[in-house]
Amino acid sequence: MRNERKGITGQRWRAGFDDAGFRKADGRQKIPVEAGIKTLGVVLFLSLAGLSSPQRAQAQTTINICDRTPQIEAKILEALGKTEADCGSVTAAELAGITILEAENDKSLTALTAGDFDDLTGLIKLQLRGNNLSSLPSGVFDSLTSLEWLNLLNPGVSNLPSATWQGLFTNLTTIKRLVAAPPSSLPSTAFNNLTNLELLWLNNGNLSSLPTGIFDKLTKLRWLQLQNNNLSSLPTGIFDKLTNLDQWLDLSGNGLRCLPPSPFITYPTGGQMILVPSIWHPTISTYRRCGVSIMESDGSTQVSEAVGEANTDTYTVTLNSRPRASATITVTSDDTGAATVSPPHLDVHHQQLEHCADGDGDRSERRCGPEQRP
Repeated sequence: MRNERKGITGQRWRAGFDDAGFRKADGRQKIPVEAGIKTLGVVLFLSLAGLSSPQRAQAQTTINICDRTPQIEAKILEALGKTEADCGSVTAAELAGITILEAENDKSLTALTAGDFDDLTGLIKLQLRGNNLSSLPSGVFDSLTSLEWLNLLNPGVSNLPSATWQGLFTNLTTIKRLVAAPPSSLPSTAFNNLTNLELLWLNNGNLSSLPTGIFDKLTKLRWLQLQNNNLSSLPTGIFDKLTNLDQWLDLSGNGLRCLPPSPFITYPTGGQMILVPSIWHPTISTYRRCGVSIMESDGSTQVSEAVGEANTDTYTVTLNSRPRASATITVTSDDTGAATVSPPHLDVHHQQLEHCADGDGDRSERRCGPEQRP
């Protein structure tokens, strides 16, 4: 008996077709022999192609991490359960699978290298606090496209040039929590791409000023800490776009005496402020409204040229907070041909306001006694 299981050209494969080259009628559609063979070839090709899909190729890609900053390399290997000997044979899939990396409280960690966090595309939390970082290379966090939490609370970071922060967080569009010690100034666009940010702590740094609009894109922000910096004033409207800021606003430990007008702030009699919605911080009520208040006699300020009518009127100008230097307030009339103001300048000399006692040691709490309050 003839062997019917030979190759594709053997009798076994031919037996299923009639002389016309079509599959024998058995209730199914007839297909030419050549078409059947070609169809089989296509199926075979697709099956082999499936074995080299991008996902399977990634699993086999080997990445050498031996040249990364030693402390970061060690933490990556630790997260993978590997040793130093394995630093040249880590796969891309293994790196992408790391979700938490904690390289903290290591005083020997003074700098990062570009590429330290490459391929960590699944990383959610990165802790770099308590180190001695004094430099951050451009683009060092660009690969962290899934990151939600970054802690950069290092004293050295606060001494970095402002330009270092320009674009430092550009790719971190998924981040929700950012903690860092800020430098003396920040670029106005430093946080523009962090539209999912809910918590921003810029504590214990050298921050002495904030540019207008720096928080305008952070509409999901609920917690804002600017504690223990060198802020002495804030731009008008600095908090206006923070429409979800309902958990925390901490400005203590700065040189602030007042806050600029804001939709969150109302000023009842006496000049103290109330934040709406409630911001849970006990010292927040110690701040006053910046600027001056004007109180008109009899509720209005007007004069008349008519005989027997009052041709003079008065009003009172009060500083809402004690100035840090001498101040001059210029008073003018809209129509000097009809009325004039005398005196045209109101001068407040700083030396007259030095009779102030220290409070509890907090720079934001030092305040004047009632008899010296302007």
